[in-house]
Amino acid sequence: MTQNKRCTKRSRQTKIDIEKYLKGFIRKIKDNKRELARWSYLAVTGKFENQFRDFFAYYLYRNLGRDLLVGRDLSVRRKPKREFRADIALIKRNETVAECILELKAAYLFDAYAKPRSYMNKKCVHALWKDIATRWKRIRSRYGVLLVTDIPYQNDTALLDRLPVQTIKYLEGMRRDAAKLKKSGRTGEKWRLEAVRNIHAAFRKNHLREIVFFRIPMKYGSVSYSLLVYLVKFKKG
Repeated sequence: MTQNKRCTKRSRQTKIDIEKYLKGFIRKIKDNKRELARWSYLAVTGKFENQFRDFFAYYLYRNLGRDLLVGRDLSVRRKPKREFRADIALIKRNETVAECILELKAAYLFDAYAKPRSYMNKKCVHALWKDIATRWKRIRSRYGVLLVTDIPYQNDTALLDRLPVQTIKYLEGMRRDAAKLKKSGRTGEKWRLEAVRNIHAAFRKNHLREIVFFRIPMKYGSVSYSLLVYLVKFKKG
């Protein structure tokens, strides 16, 4: 009898294919030149997680149907008398406990460079792990989205001079990084490969499994760059 009750409880939970919806969302953005231009401005002038959260939450709202509600930056009950704030929460109508949680973090590629205990590992990937593996450990479906702005100045440091210093929030950090790279004598491509490897190493260290990866081409003025999008899930979740 107990086993039947457990099976009935599990069958009521809604399986949500976040990978499918994220793929559809990214495809729609890539096909929309006007929207892509808006993203290109937002992703280079500052960290992009809040805007991405809002756009993706609205996409889910329009595509999930009526059975699921989509909340953003929402206080959600993890269990009775205990609430936490979630970037995106999917909740059944007439329910109080979320069916699915998504947490987002954003960074620049230079945040992942050189040291294993880099900003990327400590402040981004580990923070994602803390959110989806511990804070939401009682939620069945929990995902993380890591957004990385990749401006390829490592191969052409003059590229940074084409970005307006007045509006690019982390331009000085990129310039300091470019100076270190030039002093080290390393090639830009090796630098970028090491930074990407450090991202994957941070995933492994924090028990996060990469589900899908996207590279979205962007252009701000005369500068071409990319937005890297990683969808991850806790390995033991």
